[in-house]
Amino acid sequence: MPVLMSWRHCYCFLGTPLIGPEAPVATFGRVLDDGLHQARVGMLALDALGGDGRVADALEAAMAERGGTPETYRVHERAMLVRRPDGNYHEGIGAHHRRELRRLRPGLERLAGASPVTREVSGDPEAYERFLDLDLERAGWKGRAGTAFSSSPGHAEFFRTVCSRLAGAGRLELLSLDAGDRTVAMKCNLRAGDAVFCFKIAFDEEFAKFSPGIQLELDNVERFHEGSAAWMDSCATPDHPMINRLWPDRRRIRTVLLPSPGAVGRVSRCGARMARAWRTRERRPTWTRS
Repeated sequence: MPVLMSWRHCYCFLGTPLIGPEAPVATFGRVLDDGLHQARVGMLALDALGGDGRVADALEAAMAERGGTPETYRVHERAMLVRRPDGNYHEGIGAHHRRELRRLRPGLERLAGASPVTREVSGDPEAYERFLDLDLERAGWKGRAGTAFSSSPGHAEFFRTVCSRLAGAGRLELLSLDAGDRTVAMKCNLRAGDAVFCFKIAFDEEFAKFSPGIQLELDNVERFHEGSAAWMDSCATPDHPMINRLWPDRRRIRTVLLPSPGAVGRVSRCGARMARAWRTRERRPTWTRS
């Protein structure tokens, strides 16, 4: 059966649709009752949908009104931070790892010849260019051609536009870890409501021995606690080794399927369940006799 799927930009790490706050349940109801019928599809697939929040609740409510539930096709968890009154966000870090983290700052200071300091530079357009330079160098030195903003036509300008417009709206956080006159790491976060979404991070690989990206990440967590946001989404892959060790909380991300009304929708739901079962079977380990 044909399926209509939500589209995500290559720099969009969350696929939750933008729904007006006035009547979110009714909005999803119109999609289910009219939109899918007019599109002549078996179902709508919403990719990378946040597993909690008002939009997810509205979707569940709209489906419940029609006697069903969204079909979860894929699900994973990724690191997030939820505000804690005591400020203890590193309870899961072991003693050995804590000792390793403590040695990073003095090591970076010795190598750079100056004490590293994290500054907020979202109001400085020249900082956007420093970020692009770091991003390009990191991609080149690691041999990941084509992964930097500056390596693709229009992508660097996209980054500049995002930064300038969100900075003007007070929704950009651009952190710069500087040691003297050297910028050793930068991190770009985007604010939306009471949340912060981590967008991109870049660092100078000349200082990689002392993990400037991790040092900036530790400062980022402190700034989060000092600020007013209720939670922060890492927007990282579910198996990210660095962020999963540093951040204690997890956010569920789902790909959900919304079957259309009637027989076409029921057949599509059955087909999706068969595909999911086959995919799960393919991932199971195979044992052989020796």
